[in-house]
Amino acid sequence: MARKTDIRLRRSATAGNAPSTSDLNLGELALNTYDGAIFLKTHDGSSDAIAVAADARTLSIDYTNQRVGIGDTSPDNKLHIN
Repeated sequence: MARKTDIRLRRSATAGNAPSTSDLNLGELALNTYDGAIFLKTHDGSSDAIAVAADARTLSIDYTNQRVGIGDTSPDNKLHIN
């Protein structure tokens, strides 16, 4: 379990501002208060990636049909951008 001092937090209020893997260290979270998104740096043993949890108004995931909507809550394709 992480200790309180192990978690670092970064914040942005700029629309569309998302960190890259070089912007975050493992254990850091980045919040975008404008977009309502949380970013977390992950590592699978061989490479780094950024995991994103976003506000449903921005990103919608239809797990049943394996579809993702950006700006669309009812995606009708694998990736639907509105």
